[in-house]
Amino acid sequence: MALHYLYFAIKKDGTAKIGATENPSVRCSSYLQWNLLETYDCPWKCGDKEIELQQQYFGKRDNSKHYAVWKQMMKTRKPADKSVYQTEEYKTKISEITKRTWENQREHMLNTRPRGSNHHSTKLTEQNVRFIRKVYYRGVNKFTPISQGKMNLRQLADKFNCGKSTISNIVNGKSWKHIK
Repeated sequence: MALHYLYFAIKKDGTAKIGATENPSVRCSSYLQWNLLETYDCPWKCGDKEIELQQQYFGKRDNSKHYAVWKQMMKTRKPADKSVYQTEEYKTKISEITKRTWENQREHMLNTRPRGSNHHSTKLTEQNVRFIRKVYYRGVNKFTPISQGKMNLRQLADKFNCGKSTISNIVNGKSWKHIK
């Protein structure tokens, strides 16, 4: 029957850690200092004591799995059959999953990100953007007269106290895309 050890270690960045392992000399070789605290013959008792000590000394437990659950997972893990990964069916399935995941993440990002005047650093409103698109006039050169009621980039930037690039991005549809 294997023994399970609780250890206290100082990481290279200076932070302390309390952990559990079956092989302390290998597990703790990357730490600056380490000491064995207790020895158990049951992984469940070892894992419970690890959590108890983490909460006692650090006020919280780290985000790792319970030691005994992790040990069980490592025992039941089977070596992967590499030939499965070479089939066209597998490649197609993974491709579809990846595409679906990307679409879901993109949709979630678009729906949850603050847009327009809801963003914390915006200077413009939706009415301002509509006005900019309505009155913007792109001259062919600096000698082209501007029509009555129209404004160029510099005039719009001065009016709304923002940069010419901001106005250009609005007019060219690179920003404020959700406003028609």
